[in-house]
Amino acid sequence: MKKIWVCQYNNGEADVWETDQGPPSYPYVDAFESEEKIKSLQDDIETLRSLLWLGHGHTGQYGDDGEMQCAECFQKYGFWDWKRTPIQEIAQKIKYGNLRSFAKETK
Repeated sequence: MKKIWVCQYNNGEADVWETDQGPPSYPYVDAFESEEKIKSLQDDIETLRSLLWLGHGHTGQYGDDGEMQCAECFQKYGFWDWKRTPIQEIAQKIKYGNLRSFAKETK
């Protein structure tokens, strides 16, 4: 069975070829293996987002059609979509929202 190998050179161009032999001695990526890894990572991210959304402690959750939204998060943190909001943005908004809540409580 032939495998497809991809090598990216310093100038940014990629060389793609099929071969029965092993990979070259310089850096390469097995195109099929990379596709499988990307799909696996996407599945992991979706699972972690779902677990965070289900366990984040609010009761305003909406998800009966595959969405992961929360009305309470919009009021408290300024975002509501756990499925599409970038992870870094979720973390930052929750952090700042919690700091605002803590500051109000300590006044």
